[in-house]
Amino acid sequence: MYVAEEAFGILDQPIYRIFWYFMYFADRQHDYENFLATLLMTKSLRSPAFVLRAFNVEVARVQDLTSDSQTAAFRLQFWHDALKGMFNKEQTLKDVPANPVAQELFKVCCCYGLQRRHLEKLITSRSNMNKAKYFKSLEDIEKYAEDSVSSVYYLLLGIGGVKDVHADHAASHLGKAQGITNILRSVHVSSRQKIVFLPMDILMKYQLSQENVLRCTDSEQMRNAVFEIASRANSHLEKARKINVPETARQIFLPATAVHNYLTKLQKRNFNIFDRSLFQASPILPFKLYYNRCDRYDKSDRHYKYDNSERHDISDRHDRSDRHDRSDLRDKYDKSDRHDSCDRHDKHDNSDRHDRSDRRDKHDRHDKYDKSN
Repeated sequence: MYVAEEAFGILDQPIYRIFWYFMYFADRQHDYENFLATLLMTKSLRSPAFVLRAFNVEVARVQDLTSDSQTAAFRLQFWHDALKGMFNKEQTLKDVPANPVAQELFKVCCCYGLQRRHLEKLITSRSNMNKAKYFKSLEDIEKYAEDSVSSVYYLLLGIGGVKDVHADHAASHLGKAQGITNILRSVHVSSRQKIVFLPMDILMKYQLSQENVLRCTDSEQMRNAVFEIASRANSHLEKARKINVPETARQIFLPATAVHNYLTKLQKRNFNIFDRSLFQASPILPFKLYYNRCDRYDKSDRHYKYDNSERHDISDRHDRSDRHDRSDLRDKYDKSDRHDSCDRHDKHDNSDRHDRSDRRDKHDRHDKYDKSN
């Protein structure tokens, strides 16, 4: 059970520091879709999620800020040392490096008890990628996506207090789907840096060279290679969506909408990875995210209304049956009253007739007696 953010001072400084810092990167097209999904989280999750997303963006942008691998290694080592100091028991906020993301991340770690190994995976995965510069197989991309994307979902589940095996399983599949999709989306940008992130075994399978990717040459072989990679991403996405997870995990997995949106666009373009329309942001994506975020509340409301209507129908039927029973009782009572009154009238008439006949008999006997006399 996690405590309120204000109690530990996460919001002791204005929240616009975190918001502006993350918005700065979102405006530069670094993590715009995750930024929109984070905005739709509940208040208790939104602030620490912004901090975690900002830290992930800081680490991911290291290899984009410089072409020198040695300089990138130094910057990653800075974050590794800062993270190591955060989990020192004697560490205080004054000892944390003067970086807004590092200081806010230290507060989140103190409040929510984030697992150190997931945070370290975000750094080591980028460090290994900085050394290798390419992927040998599609399985290597899945391993990279598990460490660089799924780890973020594991940490968000920890912030939300979700301890569920099914939620962890869904986070693993969603992270792999999003990581593979990010590799496909970065082909056009990485070609400018003379780097090819597509797996070498897939390129060799379809007789493609790195030169074909760097020149952005569209061909049938290239589309077949993209189709095989995108199919693996879609397979992980479908597996993640079929798993039943708690309600809190659903809002954490909201970026699945953006992954599905891109894969659908890629399919409509016949898997032409170099189509310019794929580089443009979807104008209706915010509305899709908002709809998927609110859809489960509508379902719960409809379920509640359905239950209430059933209860009202049952109560109405009970009321009608009660009124019918009461009317039957009244009818029976009225009939019994009428029968009783009729019986009493009949008895009264019979008694009157008997009295008159008795009087006539007596009168006749008196007459006979008088005559005899």
